[in-house]
Amino acid sequence: DKEQRYQFTNDDVVLCQILSNQAAVAIENARLYQEVEDGRLHAEAIQVIGRDLASELDYQRIVRNVADFAHRLVDVNFVFVAVPEEEGFQLVAVAGHDESYTTATGSTDFPSSLLAQEPLERAVRGKTPVVVADVRREDLTLDLWRAEAAVLGVVGMAAVPLLSHDRVVGVLAAYGRKPNSFEPDNVATLMALASQAAVAIQNAQLFAELEAQREALRQVSLRLVNAQEEERR
Repeated sequence: DKEQRYQFTNDDVVLCQILSNQAAVAIENARLYQEVEDGRLHAEAIQVIGRDLASELDYQRIVRNVADFAHRLVDVNFVFVAVPEEEGFQLVAVAGHDESYTTATGSTDFPSSLLAQEPLERAVRGKTPVVVADVRREDLTLDLWRAEAAVLGVVGMAAVPLLSHDRVVGVLAAYGRKPNSFEPDNVATLMALASQAAVAIQNAQLFAELEAQREALRQVSLRLVNAQEEERR
């Protein structure tokens, strides 16, 4: 017997179209649900991180946590936190997939060109996030940084200022391996983290100043006690 081939009827085509449409709706609903769920988890993560930062008063631990949290939340190549100085920036923390980034923190091995980027200065001056889709095509990027970026394999970047009462206390810089690494939701995540980090840093600095004042008063009191004891002798 010869194998008979099934001939699709118009009803079959209509049924397939209906099933296809239903599948497309189900897939789209699943995608939208996942986006909402991801957004909820991100919001919860930011809240937890905010509580962790608010409970910490050690400056070095705060900036290290900020770099680590940013790296994990946005999932980019590496992230660093720097503070503005009279000329350029000082690196205070870094986190990334490559361990060499973390071991280079504060050492002469960390590429100085990373701290001499015009986008960082723009973020600090404008007190607003700066996103560079492709550092290889950024007109104002230094040639040294462009070469260093090629070595590190980074292409996209975002710089977000850490603002406390309209005062810049640092800048959070993140780097990705592909162009347009930072979508609006990524930038929003970095901004939310930067806002909480700035408050935590400000609190840590105020606490350090208070501790310094207490120590100064303790030293003064100690000298007064010693002077009184000397007078009694």
